[in-house]
Amino acid sequence: MNSNYYCLLFAGKMKLVRQAVLNVFGIFSLSFVAPVALSQEPQVGLEFKGFGLNVAQITITEFFGECPGEDIGEVKAHFISSVNPPSAGHRVVIRNVTEGMKSTPIPYTNREYDDGRRSQGITLIPGTEHKRRTFRFIPNKTNTFEFEILQDKQVINKGSFESVISTTNKKVERKMTWRSEEFCVDTDKTYMKDCKTPGIREKGSCPDSSTYKYRNIRHLESKKKLTKMEILKFRQGIFRQ
Repeated sequence: MNSNYYCLLFAGKMKLVRQAVLNVFGIFSLSFVAPVALSQEPQVGLEFKGFGLNVAQITITEFFGECPGEDIGEVKAHFISSVNPPSAGHRVVIRNVTEGMKSTPIPYTNREYDDGRRSQGITLIPGTEHKRRTFRFIPNKTNTFEFEILQDKQVINKGSFESVISTTNKKVERKMTWRSEEFCVDTDKTYMKDCKTPGIREKGSCPDSSTYKYRNIRHLESKKKLTKMEILKFRQGIFRQ
């Protein structure tokens, strides 16, 4: 064999070795590729206590029985913005510009936005008119809000977001609370010490003080103040006819 043959053989082996080295370093380098950062959409809107961002639910309770009525729930929230977080001297003004809102003025809230990661607390209840202590929304509908972030009364950022607050309904029986009391048969406006005809009765009242009723009224022949034992006997029905 001549020298050209050995030269070609050596060159071929070196090519194989070089390719093997490249393969090893290629695999090694792939294991150190930096992860690609996933972009996240900015978070802005109302963060509801017990729920999440821009989604919440309230309960509307219908009472029946001795104390009928209705209790409309409320929900607590804070404004947040990942793009413009709270800073010293900042406030945020939020307006509910949903179609159907009254415009004199349109419902709004003005809250502190100068500490932590969110605004001062906001209480929301259903309604279409502006109220000072609560912020109004239309339930079971997409509400559109506009906001302005202020620094020293100057707008430094503004935008809008949407939120949905749904409702759930339940019915609850509500009964009166009854207690025994002394009263003057002559007139309730007379002090017991000046009463000519004292009596005892059971007074029923509802939790919201909307309704009063009286039952088991008893007139007494004397003016003396009833003892606890006499009241106890009355409650046990001893004085019932």
